[in-house]
Amino acid sequence: MGWGVSVFGKVILALIALGLLATLPFTRNPDSARIPAIATLTDLPIESQYAISAAIGRDQSDYHAISRDSAWTAVNRAHDLQVDLNDEGVILRASTLEWKLGLRAWGYGERLIAAASVRPIAQANRIEYVRHDLIEWYVNGPLGLQQGFTLLAPPGERAGEFLALYLALPDQWMPQLESSRTRLTLIAPDGSAQLAYSGLIAFDADNKSLPAWLEIKDSRLVVRVDDRQARYPITVDPFVQQAKLAASDKASGDKFGVSVATSGDTVVVGAYESAPKV
Repeated sequence: MGWGVSVFGKVILALIALGLLATLPFTRNPDSARIPAIATLTDLPIESQYAISAAIGRDQSDYHAISRDSAWTAVNRAHDLQVDLNDEGVILRASTLEWKLGLRAWGYGERLIAAASVRPIAQANRIEYVRHDLIEWYVNGPLGLQQGFTLLAPPGERAGEFLALYLALPDQWMPQLESSRTRLTLIAPDGSAQLAYSGLIAFDADNKSLPAWLEIKDSRLVVRVDDRQARYPITVDPFVQQAKLAASDKASGDKFGVSVATSGDTVVVGAYESAPKV
C-alpha cells in the first residue's frame, strides 16, 4: 500500500516484525492496534524520522559531503543550510547565521575534556570527528542536519553529576529555550529567520532511553544527559533545521526505525516490537 510524501516523492514504509513483512495501514485496524496510522513522516517517533532521513540522505548524492582539500562541505537546500567542517571545527551557515556548532568540551561538573583539533572524515552524507572515546558526527538528510555524539566510555569519574556536552551559541541571534528543554530556537536579529536545535534524544548500548535536556550557561549551549544507569557506549542525537519545519517529538518504544534500507524511492523500516497482537 503506497504512502505519498511531497518532500521525498513516493515513499513506501514497510513494517518488518517477527519475521513477517506488513505494510503500514492508512486507517486504524483493530487487528493492528499497536501500529500507528501515519499521515506524514513527522508523525513517526523521532528516532524513526532520524533513521529515514539519514537513509535517504545516504542514497541521494545532493546530501553527500563534498571534499575541499582537507575539509568537507555539506549543503541542505531544503532547509537553506550549509555546514563546513575542517580540523579547526564546524561552521553552520543559514541565512545571516554563522554558528560554530562543533563540540567545545565534555565531562562531568567542572572536570571537562577540551575538544582537540582533529581532521574530519566523511562517507556519503556522514562526517565524523573521532576523538579517543568520543565520536562527534553529522548526518545530512531531508529533515535537516543531525548532530550526534557517540561516547564509548564515561569521561572520567561521575561523582553523582550528569554528563555535559558544551557547544558555543551564535553571536547576535537570540536563543529561546522551550519549557521541555529539548528544543532551542535561534531567532535572527531582525526576527526574519528562525533555526531549531531540537529533537534531542539519548540512548545507551541496550537502546534504553536516557533523560537528556538542554541548558544555556555562560553564553554556551549545554547538552546534559543522565547516564547514571546507562551502559556504554551511549549516543546523544539532536537535530538542526528550519524552525518552521521542526520535527514533532513523538513517543518512542516500539523500536520503529531500528533498521532502515532504501531502494530507489522506497524506504523499508524495521520495527521488531510493533507486531500486531494475535
